Amino acid sequence: MHVLYRDVLGLYLVDQVNKQVQLRFTDSTLDWCEGRQPTPAGPVALRWHKEGDKLLYQVEVPAGYKVQVENR
Repeated sequence: MHVLYRDVLGLYLVDQVNKQVQLRFTDSTLDWCEGRQPTPAGPVALRWHKEGDKLLYQVEVPAGYKVQVENR
């Protein structure tokens, strides 16, 4: 299951100690994807979809968490 969240959804790392979320998007044949991962502070939710050549995403993280994004 971890591989699907990391490689397909793009939820690469959820670091609960340092309150950091790393998103890493890669090429995919999917048109959209969404998922959520629970943490003690609340869920991390990510959804994305393609519009032409663009990848549009929405991420929700618990208060105090930082988000880093890498688009490969």
